[in-house]
Amino acid sequence: MKNLLLLLCLVTSSLAGEWTIPLAGNAYRNTPEPGSGINRSGKLVWSNPEDVHSIYVHLNQPATFEVALRGAARTPARWQLASNGQSFNINVNGAKPKEIPVGKIMAAKAGYLRLDLSGLKKTGKNYGEISDLILRSDKDGLQLNYVKSNKDNMFYWGRRGPSVHLGYQVPKGKKIEWAYSEITVPTGEDPIGSYFMANGFGQGYFGFQVKSPTERWVLFSVWSPFNTNDPNAVPEKDRV
Repeated sequence: MKNLLLLLCLVTSSLAGEWTIPLAGNAYRNTPEPGSGINRSGKLVWSNPEDVHSIYVHLNQPATFEVALRGAARTPARWQLASNGQSFNINVNGAKPKEIPVGKIMAAKAGYLRLDLSGLKKTGKNYGEISDLILRSDKDGLQLNYVKSNKDNMFYWGRRGPSVHLGYQVPKGKKIEWAYSEITVPTGEDPIGSYFMANGFGQGYFGFQVKSPTERWVLFSVWSPFNTNDPNAVPEKDRV
């Protein structure tokens, strides 16, 4: 019985140091221009030799990882995975998806670990397909944060970017006619695509979005609390 308990503990310990990161919720095309690159199946399929897709994982401490990819290539291809000054060339051949060993990567500090994927050689119309990044480490207390699954459409929400909402309690017995708030965005903390909401409520919001290095658009939206797909069915008292 003691031997069985020891075996179970060893198995649990080894599994605790393995993470499968789906590219569908954690990879982005950074070069030649930002974009998705992920098809409807959730796999990365690309053919442009200039494309670089970056995978992001957040670490709570420095660590060393054994790295692998889960993917396939119907015709022989060569991929490259690079991170923190290290790069690995990966030869791939075989239409059936499988785990493909890459090598060992060291993350020198806590925070986001970025891994860049690109294609070096292809003999077919594309470089193949990749569904997951696999990381293994025996570092004690190591925690990884990433989008783990598409439950509740989390691949969309995760790729869309993080949202932070602040709220306040309306004082009881008070009839509020107006409210005021303002936003200060630190220099350099406004990447393209960011949206900063100044005021929001149950059926609307107001704020500004970064559209380009030189453009900031003020955006607002108001909608009816009445639930219907027919605008004509909205009662007069609920119309906006």
